[in-house]
Amino acid sequence: MAGLARTLTKIAALKVLLFSFGSAMAQRGADFTESAPPQTLPGAGFPGMFDSRMTEPRKFSLDIPSLSADYGINDRLSIGTNGWAAAALVVGTPLAYTKIRYRFFSTSEISSVHTVYLGGASNGFSKSATKTSAFLFGLSNNTSFLVGDSGEITSTLFYSNIYYSQEESETKVYSKASIGLLLAGVTYQNWITDWFGPSAMVLLAPYLAVDADSSGGTVSAVVQGGQFFIVRGSAEFMAGKSWLLSPGIYSFVSLSAGANAPVTFPIFSAAVKW
Repeated sequence: MAGLARTLTKIAALKVLLFSFGSAMAQRGADFTESAPPQTLPGAGFPGMFDSRMTEPRKFSLDIPSLSADYGINDRLSIGTNGWAAAALVVGTPLAYTKIRYRFFSTSEISSVHTVYLGGASNGFSKSATKTSAFLFGLSNNTSFLVGDSGEITSTLFYSNIYYSQEESETKVYSKASIGLLLAGVTYQNWITDWFGPSAMVLLAPYLAVDADSSGGTVSAVVQGGQFFIVRGSAEFMAGKSWLLSPGIYSFVSLSAGANAPVTFPIFSAAVKW
């Protein structure tokens, strides 16, 4: 945990430095203020997990097949859910799954967005002899920097923790598990035209912790130093003003000794806003 604490401390220091620098520039009269709207590129209005886009105010956005849905409350705040993540938590009666996205800092060339993910499910209210529950927490920051008139570099920091427990009511036999994961990466995208924008992303996992506890014993493991990374290549196509199509590939690469070949598979998503 000490390694994670140091990493999060560095992240917090970077955020404070960025915010302080923007405030200082604003006080000097420069075109650099915390409230300036960022310059929009063609994909604006279609938020993703690894970008700083926001759903437009008083509009909905939906991504298929992830079923990620968002509603824009204003130009800085949106609320939504994610169908896949909610499905993963269904061990009984879903309690909640919510994501809140907030643009806390922006200028004409920089946009920085926080996203909080909260979810939980339990069958504790049922008469089942086996009580199960699952909870999820996630926090991410995506900060985008405009490159020229059509390019964008986005840095990503993402931490999540999933907790699961199961217990037999009569025998008291139980099992518990938690997984903590930190991802750090960068994405570059360039809109060659106003309807076509290829992109490339690299994500590294510098921290992974797994804890398991059961009636039979306890297992705990912490992996640090980047044991695997993820590479994504994709292209986005604007289909009119309301649809965004995105084919591409994902590749998972392990850095462990004796690891197998990278796992690569195609992806395709379609997003709509209205």
